[in-house]
Amino acid sequence: MTDREASSAPTLPSAPVKAHVGVIDIGSNAIRLQVVRLFQDGGFRVIADERDPIRLGTEVFRSGMLSTQAMADALQTLARFSELARSHGAQELRSVGTSAMREAKNGQSFAREIETSIGLKVEVISGEREAQLIARGVLSGFQVPARKFVLADIGGGSTEISVVDRGHNRFGISLPLGSARLTERFCHSDPLSGADERALREFIRAELERSIPSALLPCPTLVGSAGTFGAVGNFIRRRVSTDSGKDARGNAISSRTKFSFLDLTRTCTCLCAMDLSARRSARGIEERRAEIIVAGALLLHELGQFFSVETFRGARRGLRDGLMLEELEKLGATLPKTAQRPPAAK
Repeated sequence: MTDREASSAPTLPSAPVKAHVGVIDIGSNAIRLQVVRLFQDGGFRVIADERDPIRLGTEVFRSGMLSTQAMADALQTLARFSELARSHGAQELRSVGTSAMREAKNGQSFAREIETSIGLKVEVISGEREAQLIARGVLSGFQVPARKFVLADIGGGSTEISVVDRGHNRFGISLPLGSARLTERFCHSDPLSGADERALREFIRAELERSIPSALLPCPTLVGSAGTFGAVGNFIRRRVSTDSGKDARGNAISSRTKFSFLDLTRTCTCLCAMDLSARRSARGIEERRAEIIVAGALLLHELGQFFSVETFRGARRGLRDGLMLEELEKLGATLPKTAQRPPAAK
């Protein structure tokens, strides 16, 4: 059983069901659904976990507007996810929009269109709120390191960063450093030129230095969530992409991974030398992820340098898990407790 399939506590097969709860995360790179069955004894179990790589952030970070095609694609997926959640018995379905929707000039009007069209109310959350939910979701899924570490969730439009010390979230921030945003702004060559790489790195470094207090440094371990981190880890290990959560044969697989700063340095050198065609055919990189993986890997590398990271570890949980925990808490669920250290890499 994977970390995402695990229930909060032992529940008898005959335990009566209290409720079914659904949440949807409308991100810049993908839309994600999770449905949980909550039992009367407080235990719960994930019964549906879906992801559709809808690039809602396409054009937003350049034009400031959600594109007509992206909104149409998103509406179709949201309608399908809403129907799927309700087919599993979810009477309440909570949905949040993140970077693309909060920055787009037509983000709020799109939220109203979603509610009018399919009856799904979307809450467009702030970057700080997003960082809180991500930290809660990730920390619920593995044993927390005894020493200080940094948690980074690299999305399409933003990156949420938290510094955690002995299980307590000491600092959290959302920065406009997403893989899609950085690709649109800096990646004008293919393979990436030295000049484009330098400009991208300098921009990231300046944003980190401006936004994160030096007193928080160093953090020897970085725990990464979201698709960019998983794709980088998959490429390093040359295994199949886990964007779908399954391998080529349809078997469930884990995105837990571990690699060193040297592994990441070599990977960045390799990715910068590859053109889009080569990246699309590379083992470990999902086809659409290949378009933005270079900027994402360089962002991760700059985070590693800034925080003096020695070891990178992956976690599959994220915003939708934090959102789900909030909903379950309202209903009296027995919530998972974090422990002492992150899961061992497989």
